[in-house]
Amino acid sequence: GRFFLAGQRHQVSLIHLIQEMDGFFALIVAVNNHVKHIAVLAFQRNELFPRLGAGANIVNQRQIAVRCQRVAAARHAAEKKLPEVGQLFFIRPDALDPAQTPGQINSSETEGVKTLTDDMRAVLAAYPVGGVAIFGKNISDPETLRAFTEQLRDATTVPLFLGVDEEGGTVSRIGGNPGFAVTNVGDMCDVGTLGDTDYARNIAANIGSYLRDLGFNVDFAPDADIANNPASDTMALRSFGSSAAAVSPMVKAQVEGFLSSDMLCAAKHF
Repeated sequence: GRFFLAGQRHQVSLIHLIQEMDGFFALIVAVNNHVKHIAVLAFQRNELFPRLGAGANIVNQRQIAVRCQRVAAARHAAEKKLPEVGQLFFIRPDALDPAQTPGQINSSETEGVKTLTDDMRAVLAAYPVGGVAIFGKNISDPETLRAFTEQLRDATTVPLFLGVDEEGGTVSRIGGNPGFAVTNVGDMCDVGTLGDTDYARNIAANIGSYLRDLGFNVDFAPDADIANNPASDTMALRSFGSSAAAVSPMVKAQVEGFLSSDMLCAAKHF
């Protein structure tokens, strides 16, 4: 649509603006120079004045002002809900960096953020998300990682979920990482083959313990997939087995193991 600006030194007939507009538009208005705050609104004409038909030619300026105030009030009410809505989201820490593009944020090749800058703190304060998922590119050594998770916790008044993918085997950010003195527990297909739920439980408890020491409180594990697709080996190493009977007891045991070490977990992928 077309865009209009009515500054404090310019009187613009809102009647004519409303009559001329079709579809979505943005309107920055100052009514009779008495409105101290310029309202930026985006709406459709028939949403602002639902009772007016396309041929309406008389609109009271006072009516426009009242409707604009109502739209602004509704927007303000929605903005107050922002912290609650934010709790629904887990983000990459790189998304807090205003200097990064979406491509850089999601790329495994781009250098990941490993410390919280003032600009990133400001973004987190403005958009209080529910959790931050740390990826391999955000991890270098224990001291840096502990400092990073502590910075993230201290930067928000709403307790953060701090998560990581630590299944073991091919998906392990810490175990087997050269920067950490932590052994990779191995692929879950091998654990499933043993059929020992106590062993599976102990593995999860071990993972949960070293993650908690690094500042995490959520592990995106265990893998609850059933690797029974002959056309794909994507989950062959990560899954406990090829049947529900084999996978279910192992998943249950690992959930118990994670919780025993005060680590929240997430059976995946769904």
